[in-house]
Parts: sequence; structure tokens; C-alpha cells
Amino acid sequence: VVAVADGESAVDQVKLASESNRRFSAAILDLTVAGGMGGAAAAQLIAKLAPGLPLIVSSGYSTDPVMAASPDGSVYVADTWNYRIQKFTADGQFITMWGKAGQGDTPDAFWGPRGVAVDQNGNVYITDTGNKRVVVFDGNGNFISEFGSYGMDSGQFDEPVGIAVAKNGEVYVADTWNQRIQVFTPDASGKNFTFSRVWSVDAWGNQSTENKPFLALDDAGNVFVTDPADYRVLEFSSNGQIIHGWGQYSSGIDGFGNPVGIAIDGDGHVWVMDSANNFAMRFSATNITSVPVNEIPAIPTAQITLTYDATKNELVDSANNAYYQLDTTNKIWVPIVPDSISQTFTEPLSAFQDVTNTWYLKTKAGIAVYQWDPNGLVWKLLSPIPATATN
Repeated sequence: VVAVADGESAVDQVKLASESNRRFSAAILDLTVAGGMGGAAAAQLIAKLAPGLPLIVSSGYSTDPVMAASPDGSVYVADTWNYRIQKFTADGQFITMWGKAGQGDTPDAFWGPRGVAVDQNGNVYITDTGNKRVVVFDGNGNFISEFGSYGMDSGQFDEPVGIAVAKNGEVYVADTWNQRIQVFTPDASGKNFTFSRVWSVDAWGNQSTENKPFLALDDAGNVFVTDPADYRVLEFSSNGQIIHGWGQYSSGIDGFGNPVGIAIDGDGHVWVMDSANNFAMRFSATNITSVPVNEIPAIPTAQITLTYDATKNELVDSANNAYYQLDTTNKIWVPIVPDSISQTFTEPLSAFQDVTNTWYLKTKAGIAVYQWDPNGLVWKLLSPIPATATN
């Protein structure tokens, strides 16, 4: 991995690699670089030096444009506050543009278009965010269709932002302020779109200008969405069942400052653009076994209220402290052993449940050293402390 300060340095690195018969796997570019060449200009030069090199572009500000690539290599840019869509060749040469400021009275009358997606036929899908609709054009900007209006009913939107098109033609939209993802199915002509299904997203409650979530689909049809205000990424199945989630606030690489753009590469890696920390981060998606709602066991009674975090299969309190982990095989809740206990012993401790359903921690020799207090949600030390303890 080579990190540089600006686009000019990035171009130099690609040139050096080419001259020494090396090749980068991808180039990640920030559209805006203070005092230096930004990603838009650098992308044009890099495309000439290394044709076919994947270019991943991060938008550093909520007003920056968002890009999508066509099957033929054309690049489409949602130039948000110029109220237009611009089309470029793969090496950055301008082809055409369309759009103007407006209230949706014509197909190209946009108000703050943000999301762009391209289907396998090269048709371009735009979330016209301010006008609460999705507009579909062909690759040259000729109008095909539109759907959506302002509201909370099925098929209506309030701040549509992220958008993606599956291989089967289904269109997924991040309906941000309604806190849900909606899915639409095209008819045989590809001109008429019908509401198919929806699921709620426990996110996006903050209506700030920075809280603009985007989404991406992997080859299996799973849906990855960013949750900027909660500093995380969520993964759903194509039917809306939560699979996985990760992230927390951080100014480093152990979390996010403002995760916005998201993409899936050809190897299935998840790329997340953290605009606050100026990072492009690559993840290998970790599969979390999902459990049907009707198979989740009853939540144990305690002195505080616990809720189910399906992103981690855990029971947590209001501060997101975890107390139980779901055993997805046996469908039982297992008390979590904190580091403050596990690090006290020179050997791993194992949890077991006796015939009275009481949980204990035992050593390799089978000696019970802690007992779980389900009301207080703590492990209580049993006396005396065995010889395996380090202190």
C-alpha cells in the first residue's frame, strides 16, 4: 500500500510502477485535496497511464459529486449542486451532460441529485434527492422513466440518497428520512417500476447535511449500507434480514469518522470512504450467522432492560454494553466473559450450564471459579481462588 498527499503524487506512483513492470490493484482518490491535485483530475491521468486499473473515488464533502461506472467504462457523475449529470469516458474525457435546477416539473429538473447507479444495459438511475424521486435515463441522457413522490407510503420517499441495481434489475433505494430501504421491480419493458418490498433500518435518524447514506450490492445480492451518524456499516440480505454490522466512532482505522461512500470490488471486499478521517478502508466481510426471528430465544430477565443487537447476535443495554452472546446452534443465550476475567487466568475458561440452568466458568480441570448473576449481569468469583489464577 502506498499513501500520498495529493493527486499529482498518485500519478507519479502509478507511472513509476508502470516503468518497473509493477501494477497496483486499485487507486483510491479523494475528489478534493486542499492545495493539490484532486481525484477528478488525477483519475484522468491515471486512466491513461494504467488502462483498466480500478479507480475508487471518495467524496470528501456532502456537496461533492458522486460517481458510477457503466458496463462500457463510461463514468457518470452526479454534480449535486450544479443540478446535473455529467458523462465521461473511462480516461476522463467529457462526453455529455444533462440537468438543470428545478422542482421535478420535467425529467431533467433536479434538486440536489446525489446517488447514481447503472444497470447491466447501461441505463442510468438517479436519486433526485430534493424532489423525492428516482429518474431513469439511457446512457445519453434520454428520459426512460421515473418513480416515487414525497411521503411515507410504499413507493414514496423522503430524502432518497443511495441507490443500486441488482443483476436481476431490482432497484434498491436508501429512503433516508423514512429510515428504510425500498426495493422496486421493473416490468419486461424496463420502463415501469413496481414497489416490491421494504424493511426498516435502525439508523439515519439524524437529518443533518452530513448524514447521507449510500449502499452497494455484492454478487450474492446482499445489501451494504453506510450509517454516517452512528459510524458504522450494516449488511442485510436481499430480503432485509440483518446479517452483519461493524463500526464505532474513531479518528483512526479502528472505526469511522463519517462513513459515506461504499462499494464492493470484484473480490468481494467492502470499500468504505471515511470522509471525516480521509481514509478509504477495505474490509473482508465477516459472515455472522443470522437467526430467524421466530428462533430467537426469550431475553433473560435482569435488573436492567436488554435488547437484541442482530448485527452481532448479542444482548446489550442502552449504552450498547454486551452481556449475552447467542449460541446460534443451540439457540441459547451464553453470558459473555469480559477481558477483566479472562486475562486473569493463564488458561482459557469455558462457560457451562448445569441442570438448574445456572452458568459457571470452569478451568480445564473442571473447577468452577465464577458463577453468573443473571439479575446483576455480572460474573461472581467463587472462593477460594484456585491455583491457576495469576493474582
